[in-house]
Amino acid sequence: MIVADVDERFKDAKEVLDEVNIMINRIKRGNNAIGKNLTQYCIYCGKGKYSKKIIPQNYGFNKNNRFDKLLVCDYCGNIQIFVCDVWNETVSKNETI
Repeated sequence: MIVADVDERFKDAKEVLDEVNIMINRIKRGNNAIGKNLTQYCIYCGKGKYSKKIIPQNYGFNKNNRFDKLLVCDYCGNIQIFVCDVWNETVSKNETI
């Protein structure tokens, strides 16, 4: 909310309220924060941590030949798959969201 670049600031109180409501709903749902250097704990076992893997293979999820990002739990092996261009765009906009 407080940033040096005027163009990145909220234009009015309604925009602030909208973002606060989004964050309240994310907290209520237990959504994960996304960020470059945040530890991601396994949503399946709750004990392990995800480590990042980049895969060039097409496992049926990748119709546009985009690289997928895998997060693999170091305890139970649970896998989360992200499309890299969407992930990179989201993370580049926010250190954490």
